[in-house]
Amino acid sequence: LYVALFPQLVAGPIVRYSTVEQEITLRSESLSQFSQGVVRFLFGLGKKMLLANVMGEIADAAFTTPPIWLSASHAWVGAVAYTFQIYFDFSAYSDMAIGLGRMFGFHFEENFNYPYISKSVSEFWRRWHISLSTWFRDYVYIPLGGSRCSRGRNIFNLAVVWLLTGFWHGANWTFVLWGGWFLLLLLGEKFLWGKALERLPAPLRHVYTMLAVILSWVLFRAPDLTAASSYLAAMFGLGAGARDGQAVYLLLEYWPEWIACVLAAMPLKGWLQDRLAGREALPAALAREWAPKLAALALLLCVAVLFLTQRLTALEGAARGRSCLFALTLAGILLTGTGARAIGGWLGVDFYIRMDPAENHSLHGLTLSLWRDAFPQPKTPPEGYDRDYMLEVLERIDQLTESPDRPKE
Repeated sequence: LYVALFPQLVAGPIVRYSTVEQEITLRSESLSQFSQGVVRFLFGLGKKMLLANVMGEIADAAFTTPPIWLSASHAWVGAVAYTFQIYFDFSAYSDMAIGLGRMFGFHFEENFNYPYISKSVSEFWRRWHISLSTWFRDYVYIPLGGSRCSRGRNIFNLAVVWLLTGFWHGANWTFVLWGGWFLLLLLGEKFLWGKALERLPAPLRHVYTMLAVILSWVLFRAPDLTAASSYLAAMFGLGAGARDGQAVYLLLEYWPEWIACVLAAMPLKGWLQDRLAGREALPAALAREWAPKLAALALLLCVAVLFLTQRLTALEGAARGRSCLFALTLAGILLTGTGARAIGGWLGVDFYIRMDPAENHSLHGLTLSLWRDAFPQPKTPPEGYDRDYMLEVLERIDQLTESPDRPKE
């Protein structure tokens, strides 16, 4: 089961056997855990479809532009776009894997901890691809001697780790140079300018870190060393590209995505949770319980709209009409009582019992049930309440209302 644990096989995180050893045989599944897993999966899906893919289009356009036409501003926009793309790609895959694991009762460790808020390259690698960096630390760096050795040996150990890290990502000289770039930065922070860096204001330390990271992603993205050198030259105005308005166009055309990327790269979720923690007021309680779930549903809706838009733009005539009809039919099904209970099951909301049968097939009834569920329910059922009997009654009502030959009202 560990070898075939599919959620994390393709793109991580790297899950060690010790992490899931007990849960392979003793895990427990619940509606609450399944709900948390679905929410986490939808957040990852939203990152990938709504942010990473858009940033990827901007980055691809810049990196495939011939150097003779690439201006400095366009090159920087492309590099920043790829910086967002690679983060939201990797973290989205990890979010979806963690969410899928949670649905089945597994608890995978976190793999990204908002690395773009780091104030040093060392901190960046404590936050970026945590499962990969800890794997190299435990299986390569420490067995070689780690830092409990002479300075020369320590430098050799770090060089081996970063050479292997570069080859881990691909058999190309650009990845070797990428690993060498981070090796130099980490050695500099450890032996040369680390103490001076700590005395700088936090904004300057953050700018230094992000500049180093953005330049590293140029090496990571470029197909070969020649393309990487040409792109870096264009970024610093040493290329042959003339000034143009492409950068301004990309910033203005995709301004919602740029703002969303900046906000999603910041730990706003943790900040909001800390602000709401301990507050007993109804708005705070509703926000703690419903904000993540409603945000996940909103992301799912945006992804669905994006998918349908892309599909419809590729269709013509009758095919487009059939697709519209299918979309409207699907939306109608989701707004019925059956669809509402299915969504509620995914999100951990017990629509099946709390919904009034008379309101079972209306959007108004769905809204009322959401409002009822938001308020605290009594821990003990009312006197004379039989859950199994109520389930049988509601199931019978569904059979009657959904039957084609149901009696007329």
